[in-house]
Amino acid sequence: MNPYLMSLPTVTAALIVLFFSLRALCEARIADAAHKAEHEKKMAEFARQRAEREAAGWKLPVVLRVTLDLADPNSEVDILRTTLEAGQLVTRMSESETASGGRGLFLTEAKIEPGSVRLTLSPVEYIGSAERVRRIAEEWNAHGGPLPPGVTSAHADVTAA
Repeated sequence: MNPYLMSLPTVTAALIVLFFSLRALCEARIADAAHKAEHEKKMAEFARQRAEREAAGWKLPVVLRVTLDLADPNSEVDILRTTLEAGQLVTRMSESETASGGRGLFLTEAKIEPGSVRLTLSPVEYIGSAERVRRIAEEWNAHGGPLPPGVTSAHADVTAA
C-alpha cells in the first residue's frame, strides 16, 4: 500500500481542524471588533450626557467624609460599636443638611484606618447637595461638637462620589 494514501486521512483531519480553528479565530476577531465599536459608541453617549448635565449646571454628587481620630491608635477598634456611637454625630449632620434645604444624609461607608475611623455620608437628594455638604463640613471643622467616646478629634472633607 502507498504510504501517501495511508497518511491521507491524517492530513485531511489536520486540514479540517485547521479550517475550523481559523474560522473560529476570524469569528472571534469580528466579534471583538463589534464589541469595541459598541463600547466606543456607549462611551461617546456617556460623554455627551455628562456634557449636557454639566452645561445645565448639574454637578456630580458629593459625599461628606468624616475622619474620627482615636485616642489610642493601637487599640482594637470594633467598627460596629464605633459607628453606632457616632450615630448622634451622623444624625446632627443629617439634621443640619435637612435644615439647609436637603433631605438629609445617610451613612454609606465606615472604614477603619490605623488610628482613625472614616465615615462616609451621602446626601439623600443630590441636586444642590454640593453647596449644602460643603457648608456642613465648614461648620463642623470650625465649631466641631461632642465626639463619641474614645475619639480625640474629627475632621470633615467634601469629595466627589
